[in-house]
Amino acid sequence: MERKADGDTFSLVLKLALKTLFYSVVFGALVFVIIIASFPGVAEDFYSAAGSVKLAYQFAERATGADASAARLMKTADKAVALMETDKEYASDAEYYCRRLLESGDAAAIFAETDKKNMLSAPREWHVNLCDSADYYASALYRARLARGITDFYIAGNDISPGSLNDYVSQADPASKQAAYLVGQASLYVQSCGEEGARLLRNGGFIEYYAQGLAAAVSGLGDAVPDIE
Repeated sequence: MERKADGDTFSLVLKLALKTLFYSVVFGALVFVIIIASFPGVAEDFYSAAGSVKLAYQFAERATGADASAARLMKTADKAVALMETDKEYASDAEYYCRRLLESGDAAAIFAETDKKNMLSAPREWHVNLCDSADYYASALYRARLARGITDFYIAGNDISPGSLNDYVSQADPASKQAAYLVGQASLYVQSCGEEGARLLRNGGFIEYYAQGLAAAVSGLGDAVPDIE
């Protein structure tokens, strides 16, 4: 009888332990789901660290409200652009978030901070190959458009068709940053459209516009040789 009582006690303890473990797992899973549902930014970082880009992007979208900051928009745009590289279905998303980022009120501040960090972290001999953030996201936006069969350029919040490029460059300042951003998009346009695209740029006055911008960019260098050691 005593041995049977010991066996019954062990059985009860085992059942209680298993039940406790079960409820602990259920409770933990429930807490995880609540956190994921309530804090999409936390879920975004979790799935990014886990290497699940698509899930991370889904939560990034949920975390990006109508009044999202430039820093928040940058995280979402980066994920959309990364997904677009392998899946053109995300091209419209990449364009949407890149445009929102470029047109956000605090974009200039976050871009300046990001560009400064990039300059400080990169060797000096690499600086000539670095592009600023605005140029990067404008180019990403345009690559997204090309992936969707759209060739209109995006410059400073304006959509400019290749056919109306002549009107734009005739009034634009070739020494401005926007001119440099247009050059990046124009190179992508030529890559996509080939000789037809190159001919349109030549006939649209873009070559002269580019030459003026390049002359303005190097005019301040004089005879000095930049030190990149």
